[in-house]
Amino acid sequence: MELLNNLQQAGQRGLRLLLDGASVKRGTVPLWLETSTDFLITGFSKGSTVIEVEAPALGDIVEQEMMQTDFWREMPGPDDSIFSVLQKSLLDAESENLDSDRFDRGVLDSFSHFGRFFRQADSLEITRKDGKDPAFTITPASVEHIEKLRSKTPEPQTMVISGKLEQITYKTGRFLLDLPGGTQLRGRVHPEFLDAEDLRDLWGKKVSVKGPVHFKPSGTARFVDAEILKLMEPSEEIFERLPVAIQMEVPFAGLTYTSKATVDVSEIWGQWPGDESIEELLADL
Repeated sequence: MELLNNLQQAGQRGLRLLLDGASVKRGTVPLWLETSTDFLITGFSKGSTVIEVEAPALGDIVEQEMMQTDFWREMPGPDDSIFSVLQKSLLDAESENLDSDRFDRGVLDSFSHFGRFFRQADSLEITRKDGKDPAFTITPASVEHIEKLRSKTPEPQTMVISGKLEQITYKTGRFLLDLPGGTQLRGRVHPEFLDAEDLRDLWGKKVSVKGPVHFKPSGTARFVDAEILKLMEPSEEIFERLPVAIQMEVPFAGLTYTSKATVDVSEIWGQWPGDESIEELLADL
């Protein structure tokens, strides 16, 4: 059933964003994520507009993942279901909470897919039998609003960030990067490029990280997938800042064209870090 498939996708992306830092990732979907939307249809009649569905409690499925509270601050409760995650993601999107950790482009993408459902219906209502939360409604106006918000949300861009490496979880490869001014950036070692054990000797030291940076709708960075992580060199202090998506305005024939793409630092400094140093790269400019 297409509607349930849409709910599963939106729920999985919202949950993965909370636990993994990004709603869409390369590779195999984790078993815990698939199980989180293992819906059981308990009631449905031909011609009816009501489907009764049971969803598992997240505490029974992702207990270990939700224990990472130092890293991922807005964890679902153990008794919450995937519908609780959906409700909060939708509310933040509809209220345009641009610094929300509950939605990104992937989550907004999945919400926009409900537009196909409204060719045959006026709204989609999610309610509990006991009348408690989660309870929410998705309408064509909701989808239209979300699609506009999605177009404003920057796509991930490969960037370089330097800071002090803190809070490493070797099992999951998650880490926290302390930046000047009290700001922090969460990250995860990309298993295709790095082993989490490689971080052991770097803990508490200043490092430089390169990888795709995922942004909030406000344009501030929320998460980095580290493809390269090494000791920071003195010349790399220029990267000690929280990346921000930048809108570039380019004049053309008397008109102003606004690009939605963010600035990619790797395009400025080339294939960093390679055998060449930052000084050599800057000298080539």
